[in-house]
Amino acid sequence: MMSFNRCFLSLIIAWHATPFPPSRLEIINAADCVLGCNCFRIGNRLTVKCDHDLPNLLPEGTSAVCVNDLYTKHLLPDQFSDHAWKNLTELRLQSWKTEFIDESSFFTFLNLEYLKISFDSLSTLPPGCFSPLQRLRVLDLSGNGHLTFDDVTKALSFPGVLPNLEEIYLDKLQTYRDPAKLYEPFFSALASKPIRRMSLSGANFNSFCLQSFIPLGIKLEVLNISDISFASMNFIDLVSKNMFVTLPSNFFSSLQVMDISYAKLPGYLLLTNPRNQVWEYDCASPLYQAQHMIANGISPFEIRHENVVFVTRNCRKKLLKKLEARHNNLVWLDAYFSRDLFSFREVDLSYNRIQYINPNLTAHFSQIVHFDVSHNELHRMETAPEFKEFFSFNTVLEYVDLSFNGFTKLPEMFFQNATSLIVLKLSGNKFDCIDFQLETLARLQYLDISLNNIMHIGGVTQMNLQSLFGHQIFSSKNGTEERLRVNMDWNHLVCSCENLESLYWLMLNKFYFEHIDRYTCSFKEKSEPLDSNTLDIVHSYCAQGSIVLTTIVTGLALILSTYYLVYRISSLCDAYRNQKAAHNFVNRYRSGEIQGKFITFLSYASVDRDFVLQLVYQQLKQKLAERLGADDNLICHHEEHFFPGYPIAKEAEKYIMNESLTVLLVVSDAYCESIFCQHEAKLAEYSNKPVILMLREQVDVSKMSPELSALFSRYTRVKWVNVNGEYIMKPDWDTLCDSIFMLAEEYLQKNTKIIASCNR
Repeated sequence: MMSFNRCFLSLIIAWHATPFPPSRLEIINAADCVLGCNCFRIGNRLTVKCDHDLPNLLPEGTSAVCVNDLYTKHLLPDQFSDHAWKNLTELRLQSWKTEFIDESSFFTFLNLEYLKISFDSLSTLPPGCFSPLQRLRVLDLSGNGHLTFDDVTKALSFPGVLPNLEEIYLDKLQTYRDPAKLYEPFFSALASKPIRRMSLSGANFNSFCLQSFIPLGIKLEVLNISDISFASMNFIDLVSKNMFVTLPSNFFSSLQVMDISYAKLPGYLLLTNPRNQVWEYDCASPLYQAQHMIANGISPFEIRHENVVFVTRNCRKKLLKKLEARHNNLVWLDAYFSRDLFSFREVDLSYNRIQYINPNLTAHFSQIVHFDVSHNELHRMETAPEFKEFFSFNTVLEYVDLSFNGFTKLPEMFFQNATSLIVLKLSGNKFDCIDFQLETLARLQYLDISLNNIMHIGGVTQMNLQSLFGHQIFSSKNGTEERLRVNMDWNHLVCSCENLESLYWLMLNKFYFEHIDRYTCSFKEKSEPLDSNTLDIVHSYCAQGSIVLTTIVTGLALILSTYYLVYRISSLCDAYRNQKAAHNFVNRYRSGEIQGKFITFLSYASVDRDFVLQLVYQQLKQKLAERLGADDNLICHHEEHFFPGYPIAKEAEKYIMNESLTVLLVVSDAYCESIFCQHEAKLAEYSNKPVILMLREQVDVSKMSPELSALFSRYTRVKWVNVNGEYIMKPDWDTLCDSIFMLAEEYLQKNTKIIASCNR
């Protein structure tokens, strides 16, 4: 099932630009498909997906074939003897075992347009193996760690080979070999073809002939050089520090997207700590030719700009429209430009540690429509006098995300000039009221104030929200009318006599509030659903007043006594049920009824590796082994079970969603800031897997993703405490094991049919 999903999702992504929407997906009956394979159709494209073996026969009209975990060691031409192969336009093959491709293997594929080969054991390519593929537009050789750039160069240099090649993907190439040297033959082989897209993400090379790359760079539209170490790169033919200055003016002139994320750049390009300096910013430089620049995670160092001026030239007609710079350790941006940067439309600086942005900097990005600075520390600007000018100079902003910045308040007129706003996200902060004006946001369609500390919505909060209502009706894309949507979920509303009138107001305007059926309020120290029934109860309670105060006190004492008795009985019953569930799970496991599943998936940040392996993994594995009488398939974690060379996200998806009964998240500040850890937390939440949070000392809740914050708010957790230099876990290991067993048993009971199906 996992391999089917992998193939299916990759095909959906590959076809996202086709005129056939996903709603046209059609699953083909097994009787009309190849034995042991799955068939599905999107639009008029028929795809056959198989595991382990190539199909001998293909249904008529097959357009694409995807084979995962191919068992054959040699890929030979007679394996494609069926006449239907010649009409194939897309072929995806993945294997850990295939070691050899015959020079004639692809002679049948005269109409092939897309070829993906990911063979972990493939170490060479016959020079003429691609010569029959005259119509091929996309060649993907990513993940072939034993394959070298020399092999690829020879295959691409074969006379007349791949004359229509437009896209080439060489990610993670040669990762099991010594670093390559990318010289003139490699780039000449590519420059002779109409290459528009190229990806070298994570490929292993340490020398780069920039002069030879120029003819290819002039026509490239998309270039992915993420996860490459330029800091130690040997640039041939040009002096490295001045190489960008000496490039021709039309270099990258066609470039639309450049991705340099997580690349290790030379230090002089990062400007990590300039102070009281003037820097020249020439928009005509080839470095800035892309319309969309992706530069996430390129700085391992803290970046502080203090009183820095960028003198700009040639920027009025500049093409750069979108900048992504997440996870870059940006802290202080006290800088501004000498002229407006008219081209910028979208800027994403989320997931940094930004504490200060000079409003003069945002003023020069006067045409930005999308601005994301979520998951930073901008609450430190609250007391700065200039903070109120943050959005004063931009009237075209349509999307602003200030989520998870620790704000407690914003200036009253903060959004006064942002009259074009359509989406405003303020979730995950610490607002206890909305005391900033919203009435000028006449175009606002979505306001997110979830995950704050709002307890009362009367007074200024009600007034500012009310100013948005009434005229906020819009026409959607399908022609229907839509109202403004407000997300106020996961706050701390109180059902009190003082707040009753505003709660009735909330229910009266409930069609504006998203997910209002999930809202709760605190009444008599209990969380109650926020509905008309609860409000009527609160109203009756408040109406009795002082006349029945004595009766209430007496009755309350009786109620509390009864409640305590019921609570104690209920607690004992719950404890008995929990112990029984844990006992049942242990018995079922020892009897062999539960097989093929890990007891728990251990998710942690790489910087916490030593802590987890020494204090958590070994002790938990030992305790589980003692309780279950076995030591295999107990705990799944990255280093021991993920397949090398595969995308981390896909391996995590496989083991969390399909191979594990529970998920244990070891949460730290580093975990909250890791995009991979956030992905694993999302997978656990979305797959409805039982989740246990284990906190490594104090964790900054403001850094948590919405999914992680929701889990933190909803469930009890395990915590490590440092006492005199010694780490102590609360509760103890037996209690943690009991919780894992109980949650695993509950999951099995709810998903018996699904698990039985997956184990077949």
